Formats: sequence, C-alpha cells, structure tokens
Amino acid sequence: SLPPVGLYLHVPFCVSLCPYCDFVVYAGAAARGPASRVDAFTAALLAEITLRADVADAAFGRERIPLQSVYVGGGTPTLLASASLASMLDLVRSRFGIADGAEVTVEANPGPDERGSAADLVAAGVNRLSLGAQAFDTGLLRRLGRRHRTEDVGAAVREAREAGIRLCIETDSNLLPTAEIGRKILDELGDDWVQINYDPGNVVY
Repeated sequence: SLPPVGLYLHVPFCVSLCPYCDFVVYAGAAARGPASRVDAFTAALLAEITLRADVADAAFGRERIPLQSVYVGGGTPTLLASASLASMLDLVRSRFGIADGAEVTVEANPGPDERGSAADLVAAGVNRLSLGAQAFDTGLLRRLGRRHRTEDVGAAVREAREAGIRLCIETDSNLLPTAEIGRKILDELGDDWVQINYDPGNVVY
C-alpha cells in the first residue's frame, strides 16, 4: 500500500436541508444556537485526524510524502468558526504535511450568513473555494430549497477574488444558467472553472 496523498474532511452541518441532497447532514438546531453540536463535532474531528495520522505514521513513517490535496466538504464547512477551520487545517499540516502548491479546498454556500470570510480562509491556508450555486435563477433556487439569492453568488465571487482565492462554481446539469446574472458570473470567472453535476434522476420542472 501507498501513503495517503489526499484527505477529505466532512463537516455535516447546514442551516437547512435541501430536498435533493444525498449527503449526511444535520440542520437546524444542530447547526446553530444553544443546542448546536458543532463544537462537539469539531473536537471529535480533531481527535479523528490525530488517530488517522497515528495510523499513517505507524504504516509509513513520519517522513512520508505530504498531502497533495485537502478537501473540506459538507454540509457547509464555513458554518464553523474561522478559528475552528484554521485549527483543523493546522493539525492536518502538522500531522500529515501539506505539499507546497497543494490544492486546499473548502466548500461554501453563497449566502452572506453561510459563506464565511474568504480572507479568513486564505489566512488558514485555503487556496480554493467551491461555491454551491446550483442555479442562477431565483425561482429555481426557491424550488430547490436553496437559501441564497442569485446576487449572493456574484458577491461571493467578488469577495473571493479580493482575497486572492481560486474558485469553483457548482451547478446542476438540469439547471444550466440561462439568467443574465448567471452568464455574467461565468464570464467573470476567467481561469477558474464551473463544475456541472450530472444526475439523470434529478430533474427539476
């Protein structure tokens, strides 16, 4: 067997559940407020990272090659406090190593109360932001159960640009952008790219 070169961390919290989502997600009171389970989960995830690193150390030694890719998905990882995300990545860096030039991605929703601070993400070592736009039409977004507005995507793109972070815009193959704001955002992406999720069983009428 070979040492790990990539690491995926799942943060299973969202403000609300999207009806089409297949991922393990906890929403509502579990994600925000006095009954939130976020802090307990973060502590458990840090412990799990340490245990997994111990296993890798035993199998491949401490001088193994560093990770080439780290992906923090969800859920909505940017619901975590910036300091919590930074601590998580610091632990990964100290126990697994992260190679120079490695891609370090965090997923986010475009809404202003969900996307976090792009500048804080960059300070934590994140160099790529994956924005779950899904559609660029307000009516479609409402039918999908999405909380953000079409203009939130543009605002999130601009914030990421100002912070110097690369972008991936996720949309659905059944909901390709037809609205003017969608075309404008895609035109502004430049060297960044759009990820089109194809699911023939997921058709929105």
